[in-house]
Amino acid sequence: MADENVQFPVIHFLRRIGWKVESVKEMGWESKSDVEILNFSVQNNLGILTQDIDFGELVFKSKMEFVSILRFWPGHFNSDLIVTNLESFIFQDFEVRIPFFITVEIRENSSSVGIRIRQF
Repeated sequence: MADENVQFPVIHFLRRIGWKVESVKEMGWESKSDVEILNFSVQNNLGILTQDIDFGELVFKSKMEFVSILRFWPGHFNSDLIVTNLESFIFQDFEVRIPFFITVEIRENSSSVGIRIRQF
């Protein structure tokens, strides 16, 4: 489930490579709170794709249940750079188990991507 701050070119890229991505914007849920979005994602077994820290605070500080969260950091880069970094991340060979929280560090002038994986 793509949070409202995830740009459409990023969503379209993920759909092109076979990911099922629901968009908060396309669902008309821009006014929903992060708690409501997180609860919906758990009820429907959906991961969350985001560019902000709010879901991390809900998971780590408030100890809310979650399925998986993939966060791009920092989120202010253009969608082309985010897609390029996502390609580096997605096609790496590693395994994770649910639930997980992954931060993908977007790097402007690098051919590598920073990845932090937390598994619970």
